[in-house]
Amino acid sequence: MISTFDFNGHNSKEFNMYINAEINISSSQPDYSTIEVPGRDGDLILPNNRYKSFSQAVPVIFLGGYKDTMSKIEQVRRWLLSDTGIS
Repeated sequence: MISTFDFNGHNSKEFNMYINAEINISSSQPDYSTIEVPGRDGDLILPNNRYKSFSQAVPVIFLGGYKDTMSKIEQVRRWLLSDTGIS
């Protein structure tokens, strides 16, 4: 199954990049701390009011000639890092 994905205002198809396998989408989990309180059953849960980070591997393929593909890979790198401020 070949499909595309959207991120930060662009679609992977713009870069000739396609997902080439079925993937299980991960999800972030709530971030919290636990404290063991003597005399109390169970732990005290303190929410940190945020979600933990997570990584998602996505196997992709690039369609096109070698030169075009190498150019697209650099464009994709800048596109995917554009939301982090790293580029």
